[in-house]
Amino acid sequence: IGFSQSEGIVLTASISQDNFFGTGKKVALALKTSKANQHYEIAYNNPYYTVDGISRGFQLSYRSTDFDELDTADYKTSNGIAGGSFGIPLSEFERVDMGLRAHHIDLELGSNPAYEVEDWVDIEGRNFFNVEADVTWQHDSRDSAWFPTQGSLQKLGLELSNPGSKLKYYKLFYKHRHYWSLPSDWVFSVNGEVGYGDAYGSTSQLPIFENFYVGGPRSVRGFQSFSLGPRGSTGDPLGGNVRLIGNAELYLPPIFSPNMRILGFVDSGYVYDTKETDVRLENLRYSAGVGMSWLSPIGALSLSLAKPINPTEEDKKREEVFQFSIGTTF
Repeated sequence: IGFSQSEGIVLTASISQDNFFGTGKKVALALKTSKANQHYEIAYNNPYYTVDGISRGFQLSYRSTDFDELDTADYKTSNGIAGGSFGIPLSEFERVDMGLRAHHIDLELGSNPAYEVEDWVDIEGRNFFNVEADVTWQHDSRDSAWFPTQGSLQKLGLELSNPGSKLKYYKLFYKHRHYWSLPSDWVFSVNGEVGYGDAYGSTSQLPIFENFYVGGPRSVRGFQSFSLGPRGSTGDPLGGNVRLIGNAELYLPPIFSPNMRILGFVDSGYVYDTKETDVRLENLRYSAGVGMSWLSPIGALSLSLAKPINPTEEDKKREEVFQFSIGTTF
């Protein structure tokens, strides 16, 4: 059981067997449910599909999202997904993951949708069947996955709906976080993320439910989750097809426990709709504050106190100086 300000109470459960019937394959069943999301998944993975360490997996999942409960535009999506994936190790620190999946989407408008959402539905429809492919390159040289003190994590990815799909679009993203070990057990970290998406062929624009969002504990603290960027006719965030995020964090030496970190940070970020406006760095929002991360006995706990530096009058309605979450996800 967990809690986040964007989703409320979050219930998660999973069961997995790493050596299913003595075959060395992993089979897992997991679920997550909250006021905004329901996610159910069955997964199978063979970590040594070949003697060279290539893995192969299959996934079957159902996910529904109520975007109105996330304080964004008023619509819901239901997604049924079936797919397979391969993982290819390139070196001690690098790997490439590739996947192909069949994806069925149902979209349901709420009682008060933004005009922009209604216009998109009028053009594209409400029910879609896509065949989607993705490929991700990852380089991970961190000395720890939980509390690294040095090394870096890089990810470069492409998601593409195939030409025969109902919705034709693509999304690119790049993430790079680096950690430096400083004297007396201090640690400094810098993170940068960029994302871009667009439609092609007969599709008019990136599907609204594939938009990027910024704001909240995982991007720009001090602002409500998903709140930064273009807004619709109802004043709710719509997201956009371009995302920029930057974070700088300074971690204090462990004081109370090796499983706890106290930090100071400066965040920046924004999303843009390039159909309506250019990408302008002066639109980036900034915040600064202090935070804590703790691997507690009841789950991962994170909290922050942040002060937005350059909010607009509209942003001030969605400020959250104190933010926290506790629990686990899958």
